[in-house]
Amino acid sequence: MKGTERILLYAVNGGTGRTTTAFAVARMLANWGRRVLVVDAHLDSPGATSGFVEPDKLPRYGVGDWLIEQSVDIGDMLASPAWTAKLPGKIDVVPAYGRDTRDYLSKVGRVHANEAWAEDIAELVTMMEVAIRPEVVLIDGPSGLWGASLVLSLDATVWTFLMDNESTWNTYNLLFRKWLESGIAEQVRERIKAIAAMVPLRRADEHMEALRERAWDLFRDTLYDEDWGTESVFSFDLMDDAAPHCAIPVFWVDGIMHPKSLRDISGMALDLAYAELAQELSWLKDEACVTCG
Repeated sequence: MKGTERILLYAVNGGTGRTTTAFAVARMLANWGRRVLVVDAHLDSPGATSGFVEPDKLPRYGVGDWLIEQSVDIGDMLASPAWTAKLPGKIDVVPAYGRDTRDYLSKVGRVHANEAWAEDIAELVTMMEVAIRPEVVLIDGPSGLWGASLVLSLDATVWTFLMDNESTWNTYNLLFRKWLESGIAEQVRERIKAIAAMVPLRRADEHMEALRERAWDLFRDTLYDEDWGTESVFSFDLMDDAAPHCAIPVFWVDGIMHPKSLRDISGMALDLAYAELAQELSWLKDEACVTCG
């Protein structure tokens, strides 16, 4: 592989399965022999921290500590979960907090008050990449409109999670129109790839057809170009499978519903739920591994 592949998992709503997706994809990549770094930047609801890392494997500190006190050594922020030990590849985790973290809620409040928080997380990701040379970095980012700052600050592919409900469409419409009006849509749109969250297996085709149409309406009216006569036009047909609005389905199966821990989800359930996403990432399976060992 050349360089590091960065993926930011983002949604305007909570409860879309982003953290479960981060877990499934990290496991998938490690089974392919990749070295993966997972960063839990969802400080308000640090599900990746508890989902990936056993309590006795937490490092001393986490993302929240570093954002307030950037003197924290990055070596004191890396966790190597025990459940990953037998995987062909490697998974390192930077949790939101660590075993020596104090006053975590106060630190989260201070992060919210810091206008440069997203740029600081981008700097942390870069530092971690230099230190441990992962092949893929998965960033579980904050949800909601506040979390969109990380989309702008972090140079990464953005998996944008969609659910077919009015809250999702209305909130993305607010966000995309703001980007359009602010003149920054062109900085973002080529990095976006839609992910269809919680797709029911029994009516997957019907669900995906409806979601594709709603997603195309959203992207066409905000992020896509109207002038087809321009040389560098950025616009796509409804049925273009390579388009940003054409979502990759994540199937909602019984085995991933409400587990006590992400680590309790069976491999069979994860493989079924993320079969389409595995196909999308298959190029990572075929690339030579240059940093594992």
